[in-house]
Amino acid sequence: AIASVVVPTPLGMVIEESANYRGKIEVIDVVPDSNAAKAGIRVGDILRGTTGMALNIQQASEEDFGFSVGLSEGTKQIAFLPTDRKNFDSVMSALQSNANRGEATLVFER
Repeated sequence: AIASVVVPTPLGMVIEESANYRGKIEVIDVVPDSNAAKAGIRVGDILRGTTGMALNIQQASEEDFGFSVGLSEGTKQIAFLPTDRKNFDSVMSALQSNANRGEATLVFER
C-alpha cells in the first residue's frame, strides 16, 4: 500500500538505506509520540518520496525533481523528490530543507 502523509517538523524518525530493498530508503526507528508516530509512520515503511525546497537541494539532484505548480515561497520552489535509487545524502538534504516550512509531505510504501 502507498500512503501520502503531511508531517509537521521535526519529524521524529530515523531512516537509512534499506538492507532489504536495494536502492530504497527505510524507516528504522520512530520516536514515540513524535510527529512521525502521530502521522502513522512505522518502522519498516519505505520512503518513496519527499517534498523539499529546491534551492536547498544539492545541484546534482535538481534534475530529478518534478516541480510542483503554484507552490513557491519567495524564490524557493517546493518540489517533490522521488527517493528510489537516490543518493542518501540528497534525500536527507531534501528532508531537512522542509524545516523552515514546518512540514514535509512524505510518500511511504508498506
